[in-house]
Parts: sequence; C-alpha cells; structure tokens
Amino acid sequence: MPTRPPPTLLCNRCQRAFEPRELRDYPYAKIGRGVPSEVEGTQILNAMEAEEAEMQRYDEELGKLRGIVEKLESERTALQESISRKRGLLSASRKIPQEVWDIIFKEVVESGTGYSGYSGIGYSLRLHYEHPDYYLEGEDADGQPGQVEAPTHVLSQVSSHWRQLVHSMPHLWSSISVDLFGLEMDPCPILEIYFRNSGSYHLTFEILDTRWLSRNPDDELMELTENGCAYKMLAHRVLTKLVPKMDRCKRLQFSLSDDGGICRLDYPLPPSFPILEHFTYKKYYGEPTEPDWLPDRILHAAEGVKDMTILRYFDTIPVTNLTSLTITSEQGLRPLLNALTMCTQLVTLAIHSFEVRSGEMIPVPVELFSLRSLFITSEYAGEPLALIALFSVLTVPSLITLKLRASSSHWVEEYSDWPWQTLYDMLRRSSCPLQELLFSTEAGLVSDHQGLIQVLGLFPQSLKRLRIEIYHPRPLFMDVLYNLLDALTFPTSSSERALVLPRLEVFSLWMMSNADLPRPELARRVLDMGESRTRHRTWQMGDRVSSLSSLSLVIHKTRYLIQKEAEARVPPFVPPLMHIRRLTATGMACTMEERIDHTWEE
Repeated sequence: MPTRPPPTLLCNRCQRAFEPRELRDYPYAKIGRGVPSEVEGTQILNAMEAEEAEMQRYDEELGKLRGIVEKLESERTALQESISRKRGLLSASRKIPQEVWDIIFKEVVESGTGYSGYSGIGYSLRLHYEHPDYYLEGEDADGQPGQVEAPTHVLSQVSSHWRQLVHSMPHLWSSISVDLFGLEMDPCPILEIYFRNSGSYHLTFEILDTRWLSRNPDDELMELTENGCAYKMLAHRVLTKLVPKMDRCKRLQFSLSDDGGICRLDYPLPPSFPILEHFTYKKYYGEPTEPDWLPDRILHAAEGVKDMTILRYFDTIPVTNLTSLTITSEQGLRPLLNALTMCTQLVTLAIHSFEVRSGEMIPVPVELFSLRSLFITSEYAGEPLALIALFSVLTVPSLITLKLRASSSHWVEEYSDWPWQTLYDMLRRSSCPLQELLFSTEAGLVSDHQGLIQVLGLFPQSLKRLRIEIYHPRPLFMDVLYNLLDALTFPTSSSERALVLPRLEVFSLWMMSNADLPRPELARRVLDMGESRTRHRTWQMGDRVSSLSSLSLVIHKTRYLIQKEAEARVPPFVPPLMHIRRLTATGMACTMEERIDHTWEE
C-alpha cells in the first residue's frame, strides 16, 4: 500500500513546503522467516532504490537548511562576541587601575616555587624536572620530566583585556628558571615569547642541573633516552638561547652538579654584564680542587654586583663593592679572611663550611664596620678551631643580627663544648648593638648554660629577639635547658638577682629529637618564663624592662616518634591550654605546637 508523510512547511512567508513522494511499501509479512523468491527480491530492490532516491531528496533539503542555520549561528556568535566586548568595556574591572592589576598579576606569578620547592623566588617561566620525594616508593618514586609552569603566559590567555594588560607589563615576563636535567621538550619557542614580551626590561635567570637531587640520575636519564628524549641536545639549545641574553640580567643564578653535569657551560659569554647586581654560583657534590672559570669570568665582567653567593671553591673575589655575601671556604680560613678584607662595604655576611688548614697562618684582624647581619654555620671536622680563629680576628661594631648554627657530628673530640669565650671576646670587642640572636646547635655541644648567659649579658638593653634551636637533646641536657629558662625568668620584685635580657620582646625555642622529651615539664617551664615577662608583671619595674610580646615552643617529631605514640609507648603531648590562654589574655602571642618533619632523622 502506498505511503506518503505529510508535507513539511519550510517558509511561513511564501508557504514553500517539502513534498515527500509517494512510496509503495512492500508487504514483508508475506515472506515471514523464509527466503524471498527471485521476483520478491527484485521487488524489494526496486523499493529500496525508490526509498534511497527519496532519502537523497531529504539530504539535499537538509543540507540547504543546515547551511542557513550555520550562517545564522555564525552571525549570532559574532554578535554575541561583539556584545561581550562592549560589555567588557563597561565592566567594573575596567575601572581598576593598572597599578592594582600589576600587584595582582605579580602575586600570581611569584606564588610559584623554584626547583622542587628549593628556591624561594617565583619565576614567570619555570622548566624543571620534578624529582620524587625521597620517602616515596614504587611508581610514586618516579620523576616527572618536562614540567612547565608559565603563569604569565596563562594569564595572557584569559581574555583580550588581560592579554593587553599582561603584554604592557614586561617585568612579568622577565624571570626564567630552567633545569637542564631531564628536558624532554624543546622550550625554545616559549623562551622566544618571553624574551619578546619582556622588551628591554632586565632579566632574572636561574640555570639548574638538578642531577644532585636525583636518587638514580643515570637510570632516569637512560629511561629518557630510551623514550626518545634527546635531553643533551635540548639542554644545548636552551643554553644557546640563554647565554647571549645574560648581559640583560640583573639577577643570575647557577645551581649545578659536579658529578657529570648534563651540559658543559663553555659557551661564549657576553663581553660585559652592565646591570648584574645579584650573582649566585652553587655546585653540589664532587671534590673541588681548583676554582671554576665561570664565576671568575662573570665577576670580572660585572662591576656592579652587590649581592653574591659562592658555594664553591674560590680563589679571589674580584668584586669589592659587595653589600651582601654568602660564601663557603673549603680551602681554608685564610682565603676567606683575605676576601673579607677586600669587602669593606658588607652589610650581610653568611659563612658556610669553613675550616683551618694544618699549619695555616691566620692573617691580621678583620674589621667590618658596615656589617649588620652575620650568619655562621659549621658542619665539618675541625670547625671549632675555625670558629675560634674566626672569632679571634673578627670585629663587627655595627652588628644587629647574629645567627649561629653548629653540628657535632664531625667535630674533633678535644672540643666538646661551644667556644663561648672566643665568641664573648669578639662581641665584647665589637661593642655592637645586637638586637637579634639565633643559636642553633647539637645538644652535645652545650655542657652548661653559663656560656650563653655570659654572652647574653653583653646586651642588656639592645637584644630584643632570641631564638634557640636544639637538635637531639638527651635527658642530661634538659637540666641545662631548665637552668637557662630559669635564668631568663624574671624574679619576684623582692629579689635582687640581676635581670637577664630585660628588653627581650620575642622568644622562640625549637626542639628537634627522635627521643621522647619531658614535654609537659618543658612546656610548663617555658610558660612560667613567659608569665614572668607579661605586662602585668613588668609594669611595676618601670622603663628599664620590656614585656614579652611573642613566645613560642615548637617540637619537631620524626616518623619514629610518631610510631611510638601510635603504639602507645609514648603518651601524646597535650599543651596546657589554660596556661596559654592566660598569657594570650595579657596580649602576648603564645604558641605551642608539634610539627612532623621528614627532612631529618637520627
């Protein structure tokens, strides 16, 4: 029986309609489940041909309609974009001054970290190899090569308004950090984008080879090679892009590996570094036997460097107008002191890993008149001798901040205590207005509290901030610490005992140990000391004392101690909240906390 669907009206205006053709339907019921005869097969084929021809008519008409719809949709989209652009011109964000956008974008860009969290500077472009956590195992311990963070470029893709804003701020494109270890993509195209958008603004480069952070660097690099990654060629291409731009650098940092670096930095350097002010050169592992040519070449061509970090073998420091210096001196104390005599304008000095060589002659005394901040760390054998030698010749009359860190793991046996006397002599000779002291040490280096109390007694009116860090305290050391806290506790008004640090405003105590400390007793002693220095206690003493504004106790726990607590072998620490609230009610910022620290273990 013939069938035909009703017509479809295509246009209400002209009444144009699509008229389906009449098709003859074949009676399928006659065949049932059998096989069609030859005549029936011919009839079915004829019916199919008629239906396919009709379907082609439908397709042609639908194609015309789709073209019309697509045209209308395209025109509508263009109108919508035009409306959005015009609405954007009237939006409240347009009224925000560019200076405010600058602050917002700068915060977004600088919120990132450096390589694997080790660097404190946020970069507008960061290409790095994500090294795994040393405590992870299995697949989680695999590194992730080719990680790219480009926050400035991402901001420029949000909208045309943001793109225009970001492109007008060349400083947001000016800081680049590249890890040569494990590159698996060619970063040169995005480097070109950043160079172009930075215009003539000064640059900040951080060039890394984080091989020293890897647990199995050779295996990781072999896996990259097997996956078709030509990391050495990519490192070479990156350096050919970065090195010629170094004359635009205001800050230049190298953090490299000594043991088989990815790529030799033997590229032709710019003839001068006219605006370079901050220079850092670090090398990790390997045995330094002679000075590296790279920092020496750069420093001879950079007369304006003010801030320098050299954690590597050095011969001389060709820059004399430094105001900040961080340095290690593994080749002896004499080269260090010789270098310091040339740096008469130093304001900040940090000395790491220095020692006295056998038979070394110590030069004449060194007086740093402008130095306001001194940070000394000691980690290697023989360093008590080096500290004694350094304290004996150094005079710092303008010193305000002093930070001392020491480890006993490699100290020679003749010196089982911190060289308090030479430290006392240096500070007394300097007559400096010290305001802040950080003392960080192994508990085994402090046999009693008198040496530190003697040093603190030099600054009754100037010292305002005291922080003490103790590593691996043993039960015998707790008496030393309690005696120190008792000495810092203000006596009652009827007592005639001299006050220790009457102007102290901030006190912090950090304890780091695997062993179970007498935490309740320690907390009570710290809080008692703080309570003796509250406003309620000190107001009657007059202007000669200051109340404590901040008090903190931090105890770092390792996984071993956490496991002991979980097994109920050690009771958990419960801070005395009532005592803490009583102190905070007086206006003192009082904190007590335990922290989980995986970065060190016994």
